[in-house]
Amino acid sequence: MGHFWGYILSFLLMVGCASPQRAIYLAPSFGQTNIDTITLLPIVDSRTQRKFEIDESELQKIVYPVVETGLNEKGYTMEYSNEMGQVQCLKFGHSSNLEPDCLRNVGPPNSRWVLVIFLQDFQMRTPYGGAVSAKMSGVLFDRSEGLMLWRDLEYAGLSQRELVGENRNTLIANDVIQICTRKLIASLPGKNSNPEG
Repeated sequence: MGHFWGYILSFLLMVGCASPQRAIYLAPSFGQTNIDTITLLPIVDSRTQRKFEIDESELQKIVYPVVETGLNEKGYTMEYSNEMGQVQCLKFGHSSNLEPDCLRNVGPPNSRWVLVIFLQDFQMRTPYGGAVSAKMSGVLFDRSEGLMLWRDLEYAGLSQRELVGENRNTLIANDVIQICTRKLIASLPGKNSNPEG
């Protein structure tokens, strides 16, 4: 029964986040940009505090399907690449001011539309009655032009009280990261859509 209510809570949070929201930054020319295939790079663990270990390969498995589904629903095609380039130049804060030279050197040279997603924070408070929270950010840019098109930052959290059993922490951690990813991709306008509409 505990698992049941935990998944119901996850479902309600995901449904509640289904409505499109405004991104932190959206290029004025986004609606006129004919984006073709988006290249997704490996998820970057950019946490400043790493109290909880997260296996990077497991992080990709948790996040990749959510991003792919979200992009497909918005009309985009997607490809994966492990070629990060100079991804360390992507600093967050006022990232709408990223230097064009930085963007031209992130990802594989033959790609144009590049998406990078960052795990900014992850917290877990235990035991029973605790909570799990995650913060994630993302940036989509035109690599060839050195132009940022979209950027957003999202947060998600769930209570652990309804989850029981030895694997409750893993279950809820995965849920929170996936919910946060859905919220993040939700603010990205669909292909050929009017971002102002």
